[in-house]
Amino acid sequence: MRYSSHLLFLPKYGYLKQYVVEMEEGCVKNIFPLTHEVEDTQWLPGILIVSPTLNINHEFEHTLSFKAIDVLPPLMLESCRGQYLFWASSFDFSKMQFVAGIRHRRLL
Repeated sequence: MRYSSHLLFLPKYGYLKQYVVEMEEGCVKNIFPLTHEVEDTQWLPGILIVSPTLNINHEFEHTLSFKAIDVLPPLMLESCRGQYLFWASSFDFSKMQFVAGIRHRRLL
């Protein structure tokens, strides 16, 4: 399965705009830019979050850096493989911050 959203947040790094996350067996397999319509890709409004743990609230306490990343370097991609993917629809794009009481769902 593939997912795409307005933003893809990578804790400790920042965010990418309009990227596709390809999943395999419940974990991130690949990440690439959304340059055209890709078969079997589900668009989700909000933000996708890559996390090494199932407790993403802990991730946010330490890594709320919303700096833009233009491209995904190969080493960064490698560090994301095998991690979990979450979707949060409650995100304030004008302030670039999560809305109080983050609602998120793990994607498989």
